[in-house]
Amino acid sequence: FLRPAEVQGNASREKIADFVHFHRQRPPGPIARLYCIHTHSAFAPARHHWREGFPSWRKGNDIVIRAAAQLAHAFPGRFRLVFIHWGAELPLSKQLIEELGIGSYVEWHEPMPKAELLRGYATGSCVIDQFVLPCIGSVTLEAIAVGHCPVITRLDDAAMMQHYGATIPLFNAGTVEDVYR
Repeated sequence: FLRPAEVQGNASREKIADFVHFHRQRPPGPIARLYCIHTHSAFAPARHHWREGFPSWRKGNDIVIRAAAQLAHAFPGRFRLVFIHWGAELPLSKQLIEELGIGSYVEWHEPMPKAELLRGYATGSCVIDQFVLPCIGSVTLEAIAVGHCPVITRLDDAAMMQHYGATIPLFNAGTVEDVYR
């Protein structure tokens, strides 16, 4: 039973005990992070939805694409960004990729059964979730469940500390610059 930090208040009112606590672990240092992002592939399976509709639906794919463009200029030919070909705004993502000139760095896969997707997490040097809502998304949970780290996503570290007493050993990112670093 894993309860996201944002529902802690409801759980407290209902007197639901904590069954799972995240224990503080030290994430890989800057060298490992650079190695993971710059020399291999980043698996980014979140659906492409970053401009229209409800804000809670948005994933911030444009953030990852813009960070990939910075990486492409700084470290030519040293990484690959792997996307799943799905989402209402897939044409917008493809257009941005072409505008930024990074089409050769992007690999597309068709939607796949869950078991295959879970195996896909292990193919990347890092897994990239979403960057809009500061919460644990399904991509993050699935990557952790199959034992793959590092994961890059947006979290509310203060809420995690308040509710679990530790942060999750992930790379917390919410901007292009965060993802690039």
